[in-house]
Amino acid sequence: MSSIKHKVKKIYKSFIFNLSKNNNKVFIGFYKYLYKPAPTSISWFINEFSKNKKSVFVLQVGANDGINHDPIHKFIKRDKWAGTLIEPQKYVYDNFLKKLHEKSKVINTLNAALGEKDGQMPIYKLSFTNDRWATGLSTFIKKEISDKVDDGSIEYLAKKNGNILPKNKADYIAEEQIQVISPASLRTKFNIENIDILMVDVEGFDYEVIKMLIDADFTPEAMIFEHSHFSEQTLINCKNLLESNHYKYKMINANTLAVKENTESEDIFKRFNKN
Repeated sequence: MSSIKHKVKKIYKSFIFNLSKNNNKVFIGFYKYLYKPAPTSISWFINEFSKNKKSVFVLQVGANDGINHDPIHKFIKRDKWAGTLIEPQKYVYDNFLKKLHEKSKVINTLNAALGEKDGQMPIYKLSFTNDRWATGLSTFIKKEISDKVDDGSIEYLAKKNGNILPKNKADYIAEEQIQVISPASLRTKFNIENIDILMVDVEGFDYEVIKMLIDADFTPEAMIFEHSHFSEQTLINCKNLLESNHYKYKMINANTLAVKENTESEDIFKRFNKN
């Protein structure tokens, strides 16, 4: 029964992916006319943010497949956002992210990670499956994924999703060399001037990405990133960074929403806080 359930789930995901890839009118129409995000969710803020702007430019760092567990995908498609989406894992990029947006003239995708300098660096990932739950755990910080191996999380998730585990735990993790692009090179390559919304999900490396972008004079009007992997000190550093650059922020479950002060987004943020 579990095997049948997983097959049905994969078929459904593939069906939805193809609807989005082909900009299906019914798929987009659902999010345009019927979709109503919960008023306490980050999606509520993004929905209001997107409706309030004539155009949106997005930078997404760690886009993965671009659709599953992705809070901005529906708005990119529905409201025809422009922007740049980057993802370092080659398999995920080639088979999903690139194909998802290949018909768009305003969304650029790139198989790379963001780093201080152009070059290469290792990423740590699960060796035995390319399922979405597993690729979402890939990280530059090996301890992030090795801790999940040690505490049994990986074994539990693998069995839950019908994956066959290697006999030795030492073989659970693989290392992949990936391309790295600096913020300066990213700006030049895609002629990026202003970022309306920044989305970051890089399994523990989010603070470093935000700091790199701010240091490179990128000042997104709104930012969404995952803070759940931060140490206590990194969380303090991140809050200080946001406050010193005039951002207001709110932590919502595993994520943080931050908006630039004295912008249109701040008014939406105030309404969001009242929900």
